[in-house]
Amino acid sequence: GSGESTLLQLLAGFVEFSGQYRFAASLISPDNRQQLWPQIGYLTQTPELLAGTIADNLRLGRPHLTDKALFAALQQVGLVAELGPGLLSQQLGEQGQGLSGGQQQRLCFARLLLADQPLWLLDKPFAELDSDTVAELSTLLAGLSVGRTVLIASHQQQSLAFIQNRLTLAAGRLVALA
Repeated sequence: GSGESTLLQLLAGFVEFSGQYRFAASLISPDNRQQLWPQIGYLTQTPELLAGTIADNLRLGRPHLTDKALFAALQQVGLVAELGPGLLSQQLGEQGQGLSGGQQQRLCFARLLLADQPLWLLDKPFAELDSDTVAELSTLLAGLSVGRTVLIASHQQQSLAFIQNRLTLAAGRLVALA
């Protein structure tokens, strides 16, 4: 609880705020924050999945995506090797029931990859993952983050060696910038 999740929600415009900030040279204020939403990929610390197939969950808001694109994203996050080639039609229960916590997080990560927005806000994306999967996804994220802005709230510093700038928060205050 240093306020890192709240900071990401604030930057995304998901919480009420007063004042303004800039994104891509555009001034963002409470009145126009909705214009920012289509440019943001947001990965929460708790996977947000609906009852339905894995394909349904990947296509949320993007029904035009092909099975080939879905399969490629799932392969990038390591789910194809774990769940097999028929995973697109695998049924999930509410909140991703039927997958482990780590698999749920990787499924949400695959959805982020498919969205391809210029700003990614990741809230503790590796919290439910084992160290090998963290290393794999960290390497993948390092490559995919080129050319976009990625803000990651995390307590796992070792997995984020590719990050260029770091903010350290304590008790809701910025205490270091490196």
